[in-house]
Amino acid sequence: MENMNTTEVCMKEGCDKFAYTSKNGQSPYCARHGGNMIDIKAKKIEKKAYYKTKWAAAIQEKTDLPNHKSLAEELGILRVLLDEKLNQCADAYELNMEAPSISALVLNVERIVSSIHGMDLKAAITEDNIKAIIDIISIVLFDNVKDKKVLKTINAEIANGIKKLEYNI
Repeated sequence: MENMNTTEVCMKEGCDKFAYTSKNGQSPYCARHGGNMIDIKAKKIEKKAYYKTKWAAAIQEKTDLPNHKSLAEELGILRVLLDEKLNQCADAYELNMEAPSISALVLNVERIVSSIHGMDLKAAITEDNIKAIIDIISIVLFDNVKDKKVLKTINAEIANGIKKLEYNI
């Protein structure tokens, strides 16, 4: 409903109604000629902000969980969903009708399998690099440090550092 607190008339030719005014501002047009678009745009912006906050909070809640799912668990869930979807299809027609959702599940399975494979390769390379670095450090230390007490202290500190790394990885 139009607010009659304004004395300005709609800019649309031939219209004698008052211009639309709301808490969001004043339009040069009446509500009939699109003056209320100010409120509609404001409501859209509010709605977008609400959903952005809602989903951001939900995502943050999921990522803060201490017992979050691993990629292998996610893969298992997708495989179970795929099996259930395939078991629900009684004939070729139903299979054809479910093809888009089955295809999406298969693509998600493929994506997670690729991620797991890539992480396994990186982990293997990292593990090999760590072993090589430890070998180099050990050789340098044993060649240059003659005090066995100092070697034991260094060895204990390296072992503690490696344990800390394992918990962070």
